[in-house]
Amino acid sequence: SHPYIYSIIPQTGSIQGGTLVTLKGHGFSKKYAHKLLCRFGKMLTVAAEYKSNQEVRCISPNAEGIISVGESVQLAISINGHDFVSSKEIAFTFIPQIYIKSLNPSSAPVTGGTCITALVSGIESYNVTDTFCHFGTLVSPVTLIDSEGKITCTVPSIDTWVGLTVPFEISVNGENDKTDSGSVFTYYEPPIVMGLQPSFGSVVGGNLVTVTGTGFINSGDIACAFGLSISPRVTYISETKVTCVSPSVSANESDNDVSVRIANNGVDFSPNYTSFPRYTYEGNPTVIRVTPEFAIADGSTMCIITGKYLHRAVACRFGSLGDVVQITHKKMSEIACTPPPISLSSPYLNSTAEIHLKFETGSFTPMGVSIRYEKPPSQNEIHSISLGETFSRPEVQSVEPYSVSAGGGYWISVYGKRFINREGLQCVFGHDIFTRGRFLSQKKIMCQ
Repeated sequence: SHPYIYSIIPQTGSIQGGTLVTLKGHGFSKKYAHKLLCRFGKMLTVAAEYKSNQEVRCISPNAEGIISVGESVQLAISINGHDFVSSKEIAFTFIPQIYIKSLNPSSAPVTGGTCITALVSGIESYNVTDTFCHFGTLVSPVTLIDSEGKITCTVPSIDTWVGLTVPFEISVNGENDKTDSGSVFTYYEPPIVMGLQPSFGSVVGGNLVTVTGTGFINSGDIACAFGLSISPRVTYISETKVTCVSPSVSANESDNDVSVRIANNGVDFSPNYTSFPRYTYEGNPTVIRVTPEFAIADGSTMCIITGKYLHRAVACRFGSLGDVVQITHKKMSEIACTPPPISLSSPYLNSTAEIHLKFETGSFTPMGVSIRYEKPPSQNEIHSISLGETFSRPEVQSVEPYSVSAGGGYWISVYGKRFINREGLQCVFGHDIFTRGRFLSQKKIMCQ
């Protein structure tokens, strides 16, 4: 009977030839196996291999200069070496030689599972089938091919030593047509983060954090993630150290701690174990007020600075040119600093000096509130910081009676000069026993 072709697999192959094509049909006689021929178009004839009465195989010839790239030709079969038969529905298309333009990423952990993307020339406009990625001897099927020639596949795991670099190639048509690009792919051990310094920073970001651990690679693609946010700048120092600039996060993420992870290839970040160090985002430090708002130029006034997230402050400065002073007390929302003394010729005297704070990370920052330096009062004057006024210093000359019962509760007459009738008048017995006073005149008051 006359041979007949039902189908061919694959229906495409490289213009440079070498594609193994399987023909399915009937009438392929073993008796004439030595005379079997395949003809691609009208001019290119190659020997065929008999497999069964229903199957024959042949290898596509080099068609460069004879058939145009992208041209489809009829594939015919001859069982006697002379007479060829074909079917109008059966055609073979010659496509360009495929080659890899780019690969991203070009490395991954030995655990596998990474989705990589390769840009492959020669397959973007043609119906190629059975496409595979080759990682050395390991093969992974292509999961996607788009119209631009981008393909994706999943990196297989590997059971061998870390740092292994293997050839990476792409094949189509059931591994018949394979690239010879010289591309390589590198396997590595997943990096592990073990320490952070500092382990906190503002939600506005920009904090330089030193990350220590193991398995860091100077790949050029190394990336650092703070939770779900990617660091804007990463610097490789060594296999055990990198520096990352903390990214900014929204204000409602303050007081949240996040994992910090490293990806040597920019894609596969290190494991997120709860036992690993965490980075805490804190609100941006702000100052609401300072009490008192006046300070004596002799350096005797302690100021209480109230605000938010002040517990990381380490030093104060009053005025951009003022001396640095240490913080004597601090809490989350409150710190205490004593403005340093200034000379009577200082530009800050009788003027405002803005408060600058230095935190554990960063330089001095103006906080938007100021104090006003006042001249020291004379020996006969007292300056009230809370009231912002200067008073004559009262003088006690005598008291009547001189002694009373230890039970207290007696009214004592106090004589002297420069007494003032003000609300809150008090008498002091010793250094720390305060009682209420009653004003009678500038020369006399009553103390209980």
